[in-house]
Amino acid sequence: MSTPPPPLPNSPSPLPSPDTAAAGTPPLVVRRGWWSRHWKWAVPLLVMVLGAMLLASIAVFVLGIARVTKSSEPYRVGLMAAQLDQRVIDALGAPVKDGIMPSGSISTSNGTGSANFSVSLHGARGNGTLYIEAERHAGEWHYTTLQVLPDAGEAIPLLEDVAPDEEDAGETDAESDSDADAASDVQAEADPSAPVEVDSGQ
Repeated sequence: MSTPPPPLPNSPSPLPSPDTAAAGTPPLVVRRGWWSRHWKWAVPLLVMVLGAMLLASIAVFVLGIARVTKSSEPYRVGLMAAQLDQRVIDALGAPVKDGIMPSGSISTSNGTGSANFSVSLHGARGNGTLYIEAERHAGEWHYTTLQVLPDAGEAIPLLEDVAPDEEDAGETDAESDSDADAASDVQAEADPSAPVEVDSGQ
């Protein structure tokens, strides 16, 4: 068996065969992208972020409606009447506070409108519900229903508490008429021949 002669000096080295080159070359590694490597935890995180944004939007919308409702005149008048009424304080306990989100509706247009609210009340000794129904005519609210229904107990009407000024005005007019009549009687007793002035407004 003959051996191949040694290579001559300064001669190029022989090229490797394809089999030898394939055996000595490491396999190519395909680098995957960020999403393909992290999607297992990225997908749940994305769902949680979108869900949190949706819940926050709903909360802002609901709180905005509650703020508009609580700033309306029927709500403020009804709540103040309930918080200042001694019967409500005795039934629920002080302080009497309203809930976060009242139920009901209010609509106004060109000096007219209507309101219908159901407000949860909370006190130191119990809870209850404030019912408000009112109609608006010529820019003035007129209440048809205003009462507190405690969870344990009978309904407490509050309609007589929302218009004290009108009652006071009626009493003042009656007192003025009585004073005028008394003055006329005194003048008649002092001088029977003098004419007695009669108030034309009577």
